[in-house]
Amino acid sequence: MMTGWATGGACKVLVRRLRPVVDDPLSHSSGYSFPSAHALNVAVAGSAMIVYGWPLLRRSGRWVAVVVATVGGLTVGLDRILLGVHFPSDVIGGWLLGLGVTVASWTGFTGRPTRTSR
Repeated sequence: MMTGWATGGACKVLVRRLRPVVDDPLSHSSGYSFPSAHALNVAVAGSAMIVYGWPLLRRSGRWVAVVVATVGGLTVGLDRILLGVHFPSDVIGGWLLGLGVTVASWTGFTGRPTRTSR
């Protein structure tokens, strides 16, 4: 989670994308828009819990875990867009970055070689 948070914060400073301008927003947020930290964090949390719990779950439990994580991620992402504090691309970027952090962590911790390493 801390790696995802730090990566998202660094991306916000690098990209410096301003938040959407909405006539009557439901919420106001400060700071930069891309990527959505909420979407990034829910993607890291959901995917990490699936990776950690996968060996312990039966087939039906795995399906439930994937559905819960997916619905949770979609709910948070749509919430950020509907509140008027993020563009859809901010949310998608947060999801992809969050999943990337989990995959990179899993690869690093398991010691599995990537395609580029020999």
